[in-house]
Amino acid sequence: MVCSPANDEDPIGEYIVRMVQALFAAIEIHFFAVAMLFGALASICAFFVLYRMRSLGFFVGIFRWPGRDFQLYSGYWKIAPKQGWSRLPILIMPVAFVIGVIFLFLSRP
Repeated sequence: MVCSPANDEDPIGEYIVRMVQALFAAIEIHFFAVAMLFGALASICAFFVLYRMRSLGFFVGIFRWPGRDFQLYSGYWKIAPKQGWSRLPILIMPVAFVIGVIFLFLSRP
């Protein structure tokens, strides 16, 4: 008996191909979800720092340029030990952002 791909259908092979495609689609969705979680963590840390700086009387504003944000983060880095605050949000923020970007690029089809 000769098997020719043109005449015979391979239901098991097609099933395996569909399962592998579904698995990769699920992995991409999970990568995207993890990217969003790390992005949210970076945003939470940023807004936490801005909230603390505003509570000390610094002008934070609603619409900010990145340079102004970096000035506030630098000020937080200097003020945090004097206020008894942790510098951990400043350290977590860029790390979470970079990890989120990596997972976002991994989620691309």
